[in-house]
This record gives sequence, structure tokens and C-alpha cells, in this order.
Amino acid sequence: KEALAMFEKIPTRGAYVTALMAGCHAQLAEMDQARVLAAECLAMEPEFSIGRFMTEEPFKNPADAAHQSACLKMAGLPD
Repeated sequence: KEALAMFEKIPTRGAYVTALMAGCHAQLAEMDQARVLAAECLAMEPEFSIGRFMTEEPFKNPADAAHQSACLKMAGLPD
């Protein structure tokens, strides 16, 4: 919820922030909102994929990367 509060302060959010918000909602079991945001993300960037997102976001801890990827997938974003 803390991350969502920070993301909601961003005046103009792009596909990546929208994807992260979708993942946050999925993690909170707020699946309706997660799917809405996943659809918004794909509308902004039809070629969005979790794989590409993960290569562009450096993670020091592999467990953090796995968690992020799982949340995005739960939200309904494509591999």
C-alpha cells in the first residue's frame, strides 16, 4: 500500500509505473484493480512484456526480481 501511495503521486505515469501499480494491487489480492491497470499498461505500450521489463530494471537481489516478476504475472501482464 505504501508503494501505491507513492505511485499515485506521480502526475503523469507511463506504462512501467502503471505495470508496477498493477503488480502492487495483485500482491494485495485486489485483482479487479490489478487487471484494470494491466489493461491500461498494455493500452499505453502494446508490446509490454514482463521479460523486457525485467531486463530494463536492475535488481541486486534475485529474490526481489522473482517477486516483482510474479506480481506482474499475477496482475495479468504477458511474459
